[in-house]
Amino acid sequence: MIRRQESPVPSTTLFSVLIFILSTEVKARFIPHVCSRSSCGDIEIIDYPFRLKTDPPGCGETVFQLSCENNKTILEFHSGKYYVKKISYDDNRLRVVDFNLASGSCSLPYKSVSVDEVIDDHHYRLVSTTYTSFIKCSTNLSDQAYRLLPCLSGNGSSFYVSYDNYIISNLQGPCSFISRVPTVYQTVLFPSFDSILQLMQTGFDLEWSIECWDSSFSYDCYKSGNYLPPWFAGFSMTWNVLSAIYLVGRFILAPIGIFGFLIHKYMKTKKAIDNEQRFLRRQQHSMPRRQTSSPCVSLIYQAYQQLRVKLKA
Repeated sequence: MIRRQESPVPSTTLFSVLIFILSTEVKARFIPHVCSRSSCGDIEIIDYPFRLKTDPPGCGETVFQLSCENNKTILEFHSGKYYVKKISYDDNRLRVVDFNLASGSCSLPYKSVSVDEVIDDHHYRLVSTTYTSFIKCSTNLSDQAYRLLPCLSGNGSSFYVSYDNYIISNLQGPCSFISRVPTVYQTVLFPSFDSILQLMQTGFDLEWSIECWDSSFSYDCYKSGNYLPPWFAGFSMTWNVLSAIYLVGRFILAPIGIFGFLIHKYMKTKKAIDNEQRFLRRQQHSMPRRQTSSPCVSLIYQAYQQLRVKLKA
């Protein structure tokens, strides 16, 4: 008896499910997360790489996170708080101003900025910027490079501010450094106190780079005209090409290879089943058939036997 082969439908169903899972994974990998633009006060467009604290996860980079307080966009830069006045996505720059100096009033900066910290920063680079320094003295200074802060001076102490000066030296009398803040650079010699307040109120520019923010070579990265040193740029390009090849191989070529392998295995199995069925059919046809006597042959044989008996008699 010929055994009937099982249908390959379950294997085909399993294969279809596997292909569906692979295609779903590929789509999930390559479809970008849709993020809408944010806004806060005067900053109408807050887009990648920036994000607000209230934005969904995956929108923007956390290292470029901003906050919105009282309808004002705030940047935290080396523990300081700065109002964001403008973001230029064409130039990769944003204009910020110290939290305490934005109103143009007589005040100390919210946080003193370290020159070394800014140089080693991996996220931002100062552009066309100098420093304004604040000092405190127990006696009056006659140096025109230092302007008296009348709102803070008194009780035997005098506060001074100096524009385009971040190295405090050659001070007259017992003085101590208080604070330092980046300020937009202008070619002005010994500006007045009011002019310094206006310059600090203007703020300063920071430049960001997606290529440099996670690089340990940030200083050289920003220093070069193309953000990256030539050798590092070449390495980065090679790495990007290899990464692209890896992704294409993993999520496109690999599923195609698996699909082809399964098709080949299915066709090979189907061919083996067909060959077995053909072999069984040939065996069936080659078997000898059992002969059966018809009634006519039996009558002839009986007449023959009777004739032999008569002849012998």
